[in-house]
Amino acid sequence: MKLWLITKIGNFGLRFTFADKKFILDKEKDSMTLIRVHKTSHSSNNAFKMFLAGLRIGYRYENLIEDSVLKNKFKQKTAYAIYSLEKIIFEKRNDLSFLKESLELLVKVLPDKKYLSWLSLIEQGKKSALINSIRFNYLISYLKFTIKNV
Repeated sequence: MKLWLITKIGNFGLRFTFADKKFILDKEKDSMTLIRVHKTSHSSNNAFKMFLAGLRIGYRYENLIEDSVLKNKFKQKTAYAIYSLEKIIFEKRNDLSFLKESLELLVKVLPDKKYLSWLSLIEQGKKSALINSIRFNYLISYLKFTIKNV
């Protein structure tokens, strides 16, 4: 079986990305990954890194898309990557070492205030406040994501 790596994201590459068989290519100095995305992969650090790579790609190419339908699909995939990252954070909310490592990676791609405040809560040793904030955030994210996709 041959795998074709898409080095230039053009119209064909973006259509391939949003086909039913989803692949994300992330080529950074320190990594090169080709990962099949499926709904049962929400439980490990590899899944976190996979969705983070998807988010990085989303932000990198979102403004280069001119086709409005394709651009909308791209934004939906980026939103799904954020939701998936937050789901993994919620599921692993009691594992402070995982949270610290993952949030440090996440804020490099998406320096959102809530992620920065969660890192601060970890550094201050405020585990209870951190867990409550993550729970509340996930509840809101879950409701927003579910309502949009009903």
